[in-house]
Amino acid sequence: MINLEPGRAEDLHLILCWNDGKGPEFLMQWAGPGFEHPLTEAQLHRHLDGAIDGRTQEHRFYRIVLQSPQAEDQTVGVVELSRIDRENRSARVAHFLLGDPAVRGKGIGTEALNHLLSVCFEELGLHRVSLGVFDFNEGAIRCYEKAGFRKEGLLRDVRRVGERYWSLFEMSILSHEYRAMGR
Repeated sequence: MINLEPGRAEDLHLILCWNDGKGPEFLMQWAGPGFEHPLTEAQLHRHLDGAIDGRTQEHRFYRIVLQSPQAEDQTVGVVELSRIDRENRSARVAHFLLGDPAVRGKGIGTEALNHLLSVCFEELGLHRVSLGVFDFNEGAIRCYEKAGFRKEGLLRDVRRVGERYWSLFEMSILSHEYRAMGR
C-alpha cells in the first residue's frame, strides 16, 4: 500500500541518489527539459522553490511512500502536480519518478496516480489533468492508461537527446472519465 505525502526538502537527496550514475537520457525521461545533467541539489531547490513550503498554489510536490506493517515506511518515488490553473480547472502531472527499480512494475505507479487524481478531482475540483510521456516508455504508458489517461496526440521528434529525437504522447483524463471508473 502506498500513500502520497507532501515532499520535504530532505527528500531531495533521494532524487539525487536515484539519478547518481545515470546519464542525461534517464534525467530527460522522467524530468523533461527543465534540468541539466548532472542533476544537482541547487537545481532541485530552484525548481521546487515554493512547492515544498506551500508558498505557491500552482505547484505541488509529493513523495510516494510505501507503507509496510513489518518495516519502516519507505519513500520510493516522487511526483509533482504543476501548472495548477484554478480558472480553467486543470493541472499537469510532472516529474514522476519511481526511484527504486525494484518497485517498478508492481502497480505502485498506478496506485500513486490514483491518489494524485483523487487530490486533483476531489480536493481541488479540477476538470482536466494532463501529462506527457515519451512514446517508447511502454511501461509508463500502460500505467497511465490503467489510471484512466487517454492519448490525445503525438508530438513527433519533440526532444533532441544526443543525436536522436524523441517523440512524446500527450495524455489526459477528464473529471467525468475519472468518476466513470468508480472512484
